[in-house]
Amino acid sequence: MKLKKFSVIFANGELSRLELIAVLRKLGTEYRIEYYEDSFCILEANDLVKAAKYLGGSFKLGEVVAEAQDENLFMGKLHATKMFEWLDQKASWGLSLYGINNNLDPDFVQDVQSAVGKKVRDAGARKAKKVLPDITSVNEGIRELSSAIVAEKNVIDVQLLKSKDSLFLALTIATIPSTSFQERDLKRPYQNSTISLSPRIARVLVNMTMLNEGQRLLDPFCGTGTILMEAAVLNINVIGFDKDSQKIKGTWQNINWLRDAGRISKNVHAKLQRRDARDLRFLDRDSIDAIATEPILIPALKRFPSEEEAKDMLLDSFKTYKEFLRSAEYVLKRNGKIALVIPYIRLSTRKKAGFDVEQLLEGINLQMAKLNGFTFPILARYTQDQKVIRGVLLLEKP
Repeated sequence: MKLKKFSVIFANGELSRLELIAVLRKLGTEYRIEYYEDSFCILEANDLVKAAKYLGGSFKLGEVVAEAQDENLFMGKLHATKMFEWLDQKASWGLSLYGINNNLDPDFVQDVQSAVGKKVRDAGARKAKKVLPDITSVNEGIRELSSAIVAEKNVIDVQLLKSKDSLFLALTIATIPSTSFQERDLKRPYQNSTISLSPRIARVLVNMTMLNEGQRLLDPFCGTGTILMEAAVLNINVIGFDKDSQKIKGTWQNINWLRDAGRISKNVHAKLQRRDARDLRFLDRDSIDAIATEPILIPALKRFPSEEEAKDMLLDSFKTYKEFLRSAEYVLKRNGKIALVIPYIRLSTRKKAGFDVEQLLEGINLQMAKLNGFTFPILARYTQDQKVIRGVLLLEKP
């Protein structure tokens, strides 16, 4: 089967790319990534729409309809491309731009916009409404229609993407809007902002484990149950531990809230207990398919600390991580994976202090996952004033 070319718009840079590859591998999708940068990638695949229901670290999927290395050639291909069979007379459409930092000429963008507008009108949308981008980030090189606008207002989204040496035009074929993730975050009955993990990041962690429906995922530091909720929505059986009985009670509330709303299948099993994650040996050896967890993230800081202050803050966390990983090795199945969040503290010099990962794994039968093109830990996106940030490791048991 001939592969088609697609675009994927990322929400979290390298983490998004890793998640995409993990999902495609799990689905058995043939693929080849042609180009990527922090905000998007271009790939060939035999199918991509199936991946949309799993992804948490991406916003949109598009099918490439025209490409060229030269602007004149690109315009020629655009004029020759039949993009729309038929459109409603009052259809809405918009142009999203990616790679605007890659020398994307504003006059060229205007030419593309005019050509697309003509194709929309020629397809029957005589009273078409052009929708302007609602998100602009110069740092990330984007000016786009958000996935929420595209999905909720049924807008035809045309993507113009500029890589280092090529131009691509793609039509959005699927969106992963934030609405459902926000609902699970903000409307769940039990919340605790001091230990909050974004549902999107939680979904990325779950997908990194590449578990299939019916397998078992453990979060031994479950907190409010965010990771467990995202796994359960994907029909993965979940086990959650926390040494705080109030958090276990709250996680049960959140899981049952999802189940009552019909978001979790009746076939999905959940087991929650008050336990210390540093001692998991009460479980059977090699009984857990995968682990996804965020053990300890340093409490919110009011200022950027010195290097010595950061080391002191990280020391206790390191000991807990080490004890947990020794315990995790015992219960994890062979070839099972651990998607693990580790903390980094940004210093007064704006450098980062974190764990020595080699020392963390020393003497433990776990190793870093070997994936071409990835170096761990991968840092989640963070703001310039953010003092504690997340690094993500993908470990596996040989």
